Amino acid sequence: KEVLEHTVLQPLRACGAVLVDDLEIWSDGEIEDAGWADRNALMEDYRGAVMPYEFRQGVSSYLKTRRVARQPLGSSAFMPTTLEELVDFNIAHADEEMQLFGQERWEAALASEMTPGTYAATSARLQKLAGPDGIDKLLAAHNLDALVCPAAKSAFPAALCGYPVVAVPAGVVRGQPFAAAFVGAAFSEATLLRLPHRLERGPG
Repeated sequence: KEVLEHTVLQPLRACGAVLVDDLEIWSDGEIEDAGWADRNALMEDYRGAVMPYEFRQGVSSYLKTRRVARQPLGSSAFMPTTLEELVDFNIAHADEEMQLFGQERWEAALASEMTPGTYAATSARLQKLAGPDGIDKLLAAHNLDALVCPAAKSAFPAALCGYPVVAVPAGVVRGQPFAAAFVGAAFSEATLLRLPHRLERGPG
């Protein structure tokens, strides 16, 4: 937080921005009202169920757009059309394809038992909590143009509802690069791009 204050928040104030500190997108009660026991349960539902389902469907949909002549699995010209085939291909060519990384997340996506109906219902609840009942509500309550926070914290709620995020370099923390994020409502990209541009220009 100290790095964010020094490299982003103080310069924004110097540029004339009015900041409201220490806001939370959701209270524990709001998360419970939406149907999750706590924040950990919310994140687990998304990362452990929704993300694997979306990954499997998305990768398979993309692979089917690859219009390449089908070849046998053992052929070097083989082009998989589903995530299952891609996983099998990597296993068959593990010496080449998995020298540095495994495919645990891919295999977890294949093991997902979420049904299309459950996915649609869960996704709708998550989008409502993160968008109208989360980011939108917070922006409106405090008359804000955007939320500013460490980039790592912004990714989760914005990803739930597909809202835009602009991340900017903001320093180094314990030898690792640190980024700040500007998070806005749907279709607020123009505003979000102006804010870091103004920050870069400085006062005056």
